[in-house]
Amino acid sequence: VNQHEDGPTEYSFQGKSSIHGGGVLCGEITEEHYWTGGQDSQIVQDGDLNKKLLGHTGWVRSMVYDADLEELWSCADDGIRIWEVPVQESISDVVAFIPKKSRAI
Repeated sequence: VNQHEDGPTEYSFQGKSSIHGGGVLCGEITEEHYWTGGQDSQIVQDGDLNKKLLGHTGWVRSMVYDADLEELWSCADDGIRIWEVPVQESISDVVAFIPKKSRAI
């Protein structure tokens, strides 16, 4: 992402990510911010390692931003977490957590 004063407007592949150990699996982009989720169970806001959303215990596989509520919903191997965003520093507090239910075989 090439950032500009009025927000990120250009997106291009920059090579292997140094932000997420193991790689980036998903992302969400708005006019003002972007978030990436990876195999390291973390979500990073705007590529800033000081603005992490911490709490998932499995790979972050998808996410969606709700502009009306200013919430980011993320889905990982352990379940769904709802975050108030944007953040000013790394956080682990969530609005809600919906754990993944185990399936009987």
